[in-house]
Amino acid sequence: AELVRIWAGSGVSDADVRRWKEVATVSHEVQTQAGWLWEILEESDEAYRAKVLKFTTGVHRIGYVGIQSFEVQPADGQDESLPRAMTCANMLQMPRYSSKDCLAKQLRKATELCDGFQIL
Repeated sequence: AELVRIWAGSGVSDADVRRWKEVATVSHEVQTQAGWLWEILEESDEAYRAKVLKFTTGVHRIGYVGIQSFEVQPADGQDESLPRAMTCANMLQMPRYSSKDCLAKQLRKATELCDGFQIL
């Protein structure tokens, strides 16, 4: 069990969120929204972080080697639009949401919709 935990990883810890943020490349067009994204993840529990990780990368745990790259890019749309993910590129595309609360709501909705499907 210990070997599986070491190799496959477990949960998405505070340290994992810090590393995720460190490797991220963020478009200047969504700098503010990306800042809110990290705040949301820092304030969330490991289970929700795992859902966001799965939505954006296709995996729900950060394994032994950790996350190597991640991109946050702008997407067309307004506050009512859901964020999109390109899991093969570890990329989150999101509209320029007007508030952190709006981003949190739409991200939660997207992760819940994705939870039952392999591809959104």
